[in-house]
Amino acid sequence: MPSKKKNEIFETDEVDDVGENEIVEEPAIDVPEEPVKKVRKKRVLSEEQKERLRAQLKKGRETSLANRRKKKQLTEMAKEKQKEAKDEELMKHLESKKLKGNLAKENERLKLKLKDLESRQERKRPDTPPKKEPEPEPIKKMVTIKEEIAKPVVAKPVQPRQSLLPMGLKLSDIYRM
Repeated sequence: MPSKKKNEIFETDEVDDVGENEIVEEPAIDVPEEPVKKVRKKRVLSEEQKERLRAQLKKGRETSLANRRKKKQLTEMAKEKQKEAKDEELMKHLESKKLKGNLAKENERLKLKLKDLESRQERKRPDTPPKKEPEPEPIKKMVTIKEEIAKPVVAKPVQPRQSLLPMGLKLSDIYRM
């Protein structure tokens, strides 16, 4: 059956006479070929130039090798310093632990020495009489409430305050100023 095409400009239906089973050949698309790059001529070097370039290459390789070795040594030195710092920190920690243990031992030793010295001093001073306990004060007669009430209350005479102000000034003099 013929297919219908719609004409977009005039909006009319057109019928193609192309059959469904017929082979339609499409025009071949030309693929542009990649342009061939121009081949440059290789620069011809003389033997002297080749020798000079080889010497430069050898010298460059030697200097880069020397630089790599220096860099390696510097990194090894830095790592060694870090290790030494860590080792030093560990040693300080261990010494402080050991010192704490030594301090406890030293304290015990000093306590024993102190007890020994005290016992020696006690042996040296047997002539002195032992300390006597102070005799308790004799018991006083208790005052009863009745006796306290019976005492008359006597007021003490009030003495005028002495001035603490310098040069014999009075408070009234200060307020006037």
